[in-house]
Amino acid sequence: MGIGTRHRIWTRVVVATVGGVLGVTVGTASAAAPVPGQPTATSHIVTAKPHFDTIDSGYWEVASDGGLFAFGHATFSGSMGGKHLIQPIVGMATDTDTGGYWEVASDGGIFAFGAPFLGSMGGKHLDKPIVGMAYDPDTGGYWEVASDGGIFAFGAPFLGSMGGKPLDKPIVGMAYDPDTGGYWEVASDGGIFAFGGAPFYGSTGDIALSRPIVGMAEDLDTGGYWLVASDGGIFAYNAPFLGSMGGRALAKPVVGMSFDLVTGGYWLVASDGGIFTFGGAPFLGSMGGKALTRPVLGMAASDPFYARATIGLGSTADGHGYWLGASDATVSHFGDAPNLSLPGVPNLPGSDFVAMTVTPDGAGYWVVDDAGSVLAFGDAGIAGTLPGSGILTNEVVGLVASPVEAYWIVDAEGGVFPFGQAATILPSPGSLPAMGIHVDDVVAAVGTPDHRGYWMLEADGTVDAFGDAGNYGSWPGPAGPAGGAVGIAPTADGQGYWLVDALGDVANLGDAPQLGAPQTLTGVINGITTTADGGGYWLYGIDGNVYPFGDAVNYGGTANLP
Repeated sequence: MGIGTRHRIWTRVVVATVGGVLGVTVGTASAAAPVPGQPTATSHIVTAKPHFDTIDSGYWEVASDGGLFAFGHATFSGSMGGKHLIQPIVGMATDTDTGGYWEVASDGGIFAFGAPFLGSMGGKHLDKPIVGMAYDPDTGGYWEVASDGGIFAFGAPFLGSMGGKPLDKPIVGMAYDPDTGGYWEVASDGGIFAFGGAPFYGSTGDIALSRPIVGMAEDLDTGGYWLVASDGGIFAYNAPFLGSMGGRALAKPVVGMSFDLVTGGYWLVASDGGIFTFGGAPFLGSMGGKALTRPVLGMAASDPFYARATIGLGSTADGHGYWLGASDATVSHFGDAPNLSLPGVPNLPGSDFVAMTVTPDGAGYWVVDDAGSVLAFGDAGIAGTLPGSGILTNEVVGLVASPVEAYWIVDAEGGVFPFGQAATILPSPGSLPAMGIHVDDVVAAVGTPDHRGYWMLEADGTVDAFGDAGNYGSWPGPAGPAGGAVGIAPTADGQGYWLVDALGDVANLGDAPQLGAPQTLTGVINGITTTADGGGYWLYGIDGNVYPFGDAVNYGGTANLP
């Protein structure tokens, strides 16, 4: 997975619906044994019974006149419907940073709605018309693709194309590969052309097709892809075949498809706006059977996990308030927490902020993005950042405060990067690579109460301890956390900790008492923070809702804020 790959909060946790219950598939990693001579207390798990009301799928249909139709979780932010177009709309793409979208015309014109305009081929010479586009979550940019395979990059890297090369059939679309940051082009005969490290898993290029291929979609669960033909036939490559409309009667031809991140299924859309669902993807409505000024030519799925995800909760020194940090670097304050944010804090281009850490005295905080850029507020100072260093090989997942004016940045491989006096005065507590342990699924890191050590948490619930941190065990049971581990919080004396998974299950280890787990959730859990006296904890959801336990008090959340 490339640096800055923006899977929002789902860096290593892939949501799927299993048997009607929201579950999470996670990677595995080698288990770290407890530190010899340190106690491992009997642990317990408080199982949440979450009922998810707001993690909903959604999609848009787009017509050739620019008309846009929103269903389910998808929000209507505007369209070119009823407006003058020089050339027809041929595709669209979702901006998962903003929740907006772009429409693209055959002359390369881009029309942005709730998303930034980064340039277009509109008004410029094209050898062949544009036929589609794709969003680059690494940079927040996008690509346009022409029928001759030419690629035009705006705020996104150019990684190669079929432009100027012989093609048996014209290109009809493209898709982004989240694992490599590359992309695929697909031709009407099903030929696949891979660029930027995107793997080639197969194609229908040498297969006789009843009807031409009209589009493709990436499978974010497997890294593979599906091709869809105009008769609704589906061709799966390193992705599960979940059904198709091939061989069934269609009122109008299929013109596109989209992957459903919530269920792992997919939708097909026909030119009359009809929607066909497979693999658990829900039917949320369609334009099928309704009057259309122009035919539907494609669709795009909305991002169900919120453009602005909550990435951290930091308690004030007395525990009577907290800050909630978001992936766009905005920080909201509740209770007695002062407003430390500066007006107009920039959302660094290509950044997803992934963690928030309060200073040892509780009078400031840092937020860090997936590339290691750091913003400081209150009495927090910037001791250094990672971008441009050339030493980061995976995404940053956390920042741990040291006892002096410094911090350690932790990446998904368990690599640790010291800054300030943490690099010059303090002995290094250690890292997983230095121990010869090779993983890529570290999801969180938290410091000990005296800030002279830290714990790392892997997605399978494995806990790794460094410095004066004691290892009191990992997630109990051979199956690991059902929802994928997402957070760890220490007790006041550092002799235990709580672990939480994305479904709200809480495991208590060492001297951590059992305090409870949520019975109702409005969104998946993204972390846990201990109260100032260690007598409770807050769980916080990706949507900004807060769930208090023990002596923790709910001072508010950001779920309903604009």
